[in-house]
Amino acid sequence: MKKDIICNSCCKKILSYLKKTGQESTIILNNYDVYKISINQDLDETNFDPLIIFKCRKVFFGLFLKENIINNPQDVDKETRTITLPTGIVVKKFKASNQILRKKHHRFLLANLPALSLTGVKTHLNSITTLDHKIIPNPKNEVSYYQKTILNQHKHFFRTLFLKSNLRFKISFVLIIILIIGLVIGGWQIFTSLKSPRPLVDHRINISQDGGDYYKLTASIQNTSSKELLSAAQHINNLKPELQSAINDTTTILTTSDSLQYDGGYHLMKININANHSEIFKGTTSITMNIKATKFDISQLSGDFTHDNPLHIANIDNTSLLNALKLLPNLNSNLASVLLAQGVQILNIKGLIIPDGFAHRISFTLDANNTNNFKGQLNCQLNLISDKFDISHLKNDYTTSSPVTIRDTSFNSLVYLITSIAGMDHHLIAAAQDSNIILTTKSSLPDDGQSHLLKVTIDATNTLAYSGQLTIMLKAQAGKMNISSLNQDLISYPAVSEQNASPESLRDALQKVQGINQTTLNVLKESNLLITTYSKLPNDGAAHELDITLNAYRTLDYTGIATIKLMAKTSKTDITNDGGNYTNYGNIISTSVNSSALIKALKQIKQTNPVILSAINDPRVIVSTTSKLPQDDLAHDIAITVNANGSQDYMGTANILVSMLDPKPDITNWSQDLTSSPVVVEPDVNPKELFDALKNVDGLNPHLKNILSLPGITIATESKLINDNQPHKINIIIDANNAANYKGKATVTLLLKASTIDLSYFSGNYSQDGAFTIKNTNQDQLVAAIRADSNINPVLKNAVREKGIIVSTSNKVLATGQGILITIKIDGTNTINYFNSAIIKLMVIIPKNTLVVNVPPGMLSVASKVDEWGIVAEYSSESPPFAMIDWTKYADNWDDFILQYPTITVSKMVGKIHADDFSYDQTITAFGPLAVDRVIPQDGSQTYQKIAGFYTTPYSTGCVGADIYIQFWKAGNFIYVQVKSYVIGGGASFFHKYSTSALDVSQIKFN
Repeated sequence: MKKDIICNSCCKKILSYLKKTGQESTIILNNYDVYKISINQDLDETNFDPLIIFKCRKVFFGLFLKENIINNPQDVDKETRTITLPTGIVVKKFKASNQILRKKHHRFLLANLPALSLTGVKTHLNSITTLDHKIIPNPKNEVSYYQKTILNQHKHFFRTLFLKSNLRFKISFVLIIILIIGLVIGGWQIFTSLKSPRPLVDHRINISQDGGDYYKLTASIQNTSSKELLSAAQHINNLKPELQSAINDTTTILTTSDSLQYDGGYHLMKININANHSEIFKGTTSITMNIKATKFDISQLSGDFTHDNPLHIANIDNTSLLNALKLLPNLNSNLASVLLAQGVQILNIKGLIIPDGFAHRISFTLDANNTNNFKGQLNCQLNLISDKFDISHLKNDYTTSSPVTIRDTSFNSLVYLITSIAGMDHHLIAAAQDSNIILTTKSSLPDDGQSHLLKVTIDATNTLAYSGQLTIMLKAQAGKMNISSLNQDLISYPAVSEQNASPESLRDALQKVQGINQTTLNVLKESNLLITTYSKLPNDGAAHELDITLNAYRTLDYTGIATIKLMAKTSKTDITNDGGNYTNYGNIISTSVNSSALIKALKQIKQTNPVILSAINDPRVIVSTTSKLPQDDLAHDIAITVNANGSQDYMGTANILVSMLDPKPDITNWSQDLTSSPVVVEPDVNPKELFDALKNVDGLNPHLKNILSLPGITIATESKLINDNQPHKINIIIDANNAANYKGKATVTLLLKASTIDLSYFSGNYSQDGAFTIKNTNQDQLVAAIRADSNINPVLKNAVREKGIIVSTSNKVLATGQGILITIKIDGTNTINYFNSAIIKLMVIIPKNTLVVNVPPGMLSVASKVDEWGIVAEYSSESPPFAMIDWTKYADNWDDFILQYPTITVSKMVGKIHADDFSYDQTITAFGPLAVDRVIPQDGSQTYQKIAGFYTTPYSTGCVGADIYIQFWKAGNFIYVQVKSYVIGGGASFFHKYSTSALDVSQIKFN
């Protein structure tokens, strides 16, 4: 019986869930059956779709449609009552069902009763009982039924047992005593065995064998928490489905014993997966993959930069030190990124910068703990030189040096003088060449060919690298300045770009090269300066050494020859011959052939000419093609043109042929389940309406939405749209295999409700809801009756108010005041939102109204007289016939009239008798009812009926009286009436006496 053990709470909640389906629960229970579920990880499809899946005592159960079970007997194990389902369906359906079915661990069994037990064919969920055979609290109607069923069976059982026991008791009382003792012993053993724990069968999915090594896959995490490890594991797209589902289970725990290394690199990490706390999965396993910390720890780097050249700095602060670090050559790429990160700080600055032109060691701490992508602290040391060197403390007496010939004491001559004096301090030479230096002198320089002492004041206040003032003394003589001292070797500086080696280009190169002497720049301004070179400058874009000669013999202020060496390259490299055919180097995957895509393709090809690779980085170089790249999964030759004629550094046009392929996107992975989105309303499931449904549903993949209208895309469904005003799950298949640029099929599942409603789904019998009063059977009255019935489906109540709806009945309803069962047809054929017809049965009643005929005074009046009577005599008198009503105005035929008005009552009738000696008056207010079908024969015949008589009290001398008669008959469309009276008189002593009678009828009622 263990296989039938589930929990009491599950049963209650299943019954509660079924009650919420909107149908009678007994109907549902008669259509569904409970079966155990076995999970097959290798199974992909199944013919079963359980209504719900729940779990009790670690065993899965499902509520299956009986018709489905009968139609697929080959998939059902009837001995164990087990159905095998794929893992995916069990996981998905169980999670959905578990949101409404929460179980408590109370054991119960399905009662083994005929037509009710779990192991029977006609299973009813309401038959579930607990271990002690007490009925579970179920909804009242179902519980009452099953309690009676169980009680009747128990009564029958005990009645039979009692009769047999009575016979045995007569045979042997001793046997009963022995039996009782045996029962006590057996009961004690059963009680003891029940107290001992029973082994449980665990039906959870075991993931212990589903792990593996995925060392080729990488992920980045912040720490080794279970959440971060989960995000890493989700990067593995080829995990087994069971393991993927187990990892995503909120109760699964992921851990690792490996440490996360914050060095910016990937390291193998073993992730342990424990699913033993899950309700669906069990076991432990592990996966191994490459993991990198999202935050790089800078403390692992070296912070000693004292071996690098000293850096110049203006101030020692956070910004200046960060800028100084950025200038270091060959800086670690991670450290370079840290210096650019927001939140990096400089702490613990130690050391001073003295403006003496010498390097001084500074130490500080670089803190990256407040940045997004880095962590840790790095202790740094570097040598710094103050940007401002104070020249006021330098040597000022250079009179021992040989005099220098200068033209005059102008600024340019003084610059030449300071930079040419032998032994001049290099700081003064550098300061004199600063564009902001101020050089002045009050000394005169006669043009007499003699040496003279000059005092020159150097003011470096406004220069970039120096400060202070210094007046130096040196010797000079008037004459042309010799430029032979201006020789310089500048090949260590970056190459300058020139078009060729003409004098103009050479002059331009000298003016652009870094490190050139300021005096040389002044010399270049001379118009008669000869600039020549014997070096060659090939047009290959590479840097070449140029030895440039300056000949100043023809200039006005200078003389001599100077040679300056520098590196130069042609400003434009011709790329015409650098193209080629690269189609043999593989297919380049691309979705476009625009400029950026072509540049990316050329960079992907390792064999691309370096000149081309350099040229395409120039934004003025145009990379284009006239070739087309169809999105057809096929390789195509793309002719690329690289046009460098608009570039400053390159020239010419190169032609390159590459092979490119634009793959069709596979939409298979774009499938979606949108059943949680709002319901979409459409009139049909043809392609057009399905297209509208996909456009209107919330949450559809934008990529999928964009391709719906493309040629070759087909939209279809095998689902049926039920027009019952309820949402239904529709699987829409989007086929892109015939599209030009896409392939595959995607399935979108959504909830769709028909906008037009089939009224035939809502037919029903509502005769038990009571009788509803109507005036007639026209549409307005029938609609009022339908809307008054609280049990009629709201769909019908809304439908009868729709424009174009036809509500009618073929039944005849008469004003009898009695309920009549009629059949009403609600026809939606001519409406916009409905179609077909609903047939309902309803009890209606038309109240009965009395038909009153007011007779004009004297119309039905008679008067009779008996004169001079001494013996008994009588006299009769008739009123004229009176046409009371046209009966055809109240019924379609005579039988219907009789049914509506079965009786006649005559009211307000006055009768009177008078004799000479006495009078007797009597008023008859009413008489009847008279049966219409008897007093008005259908054949139109006329027969008087006595309806009243009144007489004086008999005297010894005689009496008088009268009898009243009335007759009704039908002639044509009218009902006629006529009255008649008889006057009677008599007595021996009444000679020469007379008597009279009178009668008047004023009202007749048809009831």
